[in-house]
Amino acid sequence: MSREISLPPIDDFNGWADFYFYEWGINVIPAPTMDKNKDEKDKQFTWIKGGWQDYQTRAMSEREHDAFKRNGDYISRKGLAVVAGRVWRGPSKGLWFTFAEADNQLGIDCLLKMFSYASLEQMSKDSG
Repeated sequence: MSREISLPPIDDFNGWADFYFYEWGINVIPAPTMDKNKDEKDKQFTWIKGGWQDYQTRAMSEREHDAFKRNGDYISRKGLAVVAGRVWRGPSKGLWFTFAEADNQLGIDCLLKMFSYASLEQMSKDSG
């Protein structure tokens, strides 16, 4: 039996944080995504105090999650980051959430080699 899942609007940062926290069961933190690839002097936001590493090894409490929303941390930074690691809640609890980031040429080249593709175009034809 499958259930219908509704997705929040693309600019509803608190809604997406709830989606990943409750639906996927993973930790999610506020992230200054609008500042990615900017020079240090041009950045407007900072990462949360203490960084993300702590959330790889322990479940974020509902109190912590709600505090990020209540304080406007997701909205003010205009973004969030999902934390790779254990799935802490829900039907997939105990499994692992992993991903590969390829936001530069070196990362793209590594993924293409790992999966034996000559190009992103070739890879895109193989998906879907």
